Amino acid sequence: MNKIYIISIFLIGLFLSCSTSDLDQIDLAKSSAVPNFTIDDTKDGFIDKADPASGEVGFALTIEQGSVASATVKVVYNSVAGDRFFATLIADASTYPQNVSLTVNEIVDLFPQLTDATDLTAGDIFSFFAELTLTDGTVIPGYKEDGPNYSDDVITSPLFTAILNYTVACGLQAPFTGQYTLTDPAGSWGDQTVTVVEDGPTERSFEGSFFGFDGIPFKFSLICDQVIILQTSSGLACAGGPDWEFGPDPDNVASFDLTDDSVIVLDFLDNNKGACGGGPGAYQMTLTKL
Repeated sequence: MNKIYIISIFLIGLFLSCSTSDLDQIDLAKSSAVPNFTIDDTKDGFIDKADPASGEVGFALTIEQGSVASATVKVVYNSVAGDRFFATLIADASTYPQNVSLTVNEIVDLFPQLTDATDLTAGDIFSFFAELTLTDGTVIPGYKEDGPNYSDDVITSPLFTAILNYTVACGLQAPFTGQYTLTDPAGSWGDQTVTVVEDGPTERSFEGSFFGFDGIPFKFSLICDQVIILQTSSGLACAGGPDWEFGPDPDNVASFDLTDDSVIVLDFLDNNKGACGGGPGAYQMTLTKL
């Protein structure tokens, strides 16, 4: 308890001097160019594991800000096994919007590592991004070998979508939204009422009180029969260190029923980036629908 108390006192001082909105403005101001992917709502929002070959996705690419000479649209295949492969979809586009419509089979054909759509596994993700070349010749990759090349504030901005993800998943047969009681035996979050909202076909999130700070986000994805925790920053940090983040625990993955949204178990790694001199620890919370 002493350690939590010391961290909390420090973070109070930190957040009194720098608000979340200030951090957003700083990060966005540093972004010299940002693409925006707008999903075509007449197409699929995810890749259906039950029948992937029948799927079709669509989107439009525009440039949200920056002096951009050209944009190369690429896609990265993030397999649930941990492999990551890149492919180019459109090279050196200079007019916008770039409107794209692809069947799942056409996406699969971009990757020699895949034979056909039946090779896809629940939890696999195709992430579309842009590699921007500025008018001064600077090249800004939207994605690198170790992951997205944007700050969390750019990725989660409500103003644009810098990276567009399509997950291999199963169609949910219950809403998995609304008011839930969050039960936290360990006490960092405590017991509270939260509102779970839909961020995408399989993505859900809520905001709650963590270490006494309100509005802390938590995100997860409902992939067929597994609750997959999405890497999320709390926005809290100690000086000069990484953010306190929540992420997936590969050794503990909760299951759920596609037809029953009454209870959602969240197994994850708390502080998995090692903020404030701490280390990652296995954590479990439960959401019970009101």
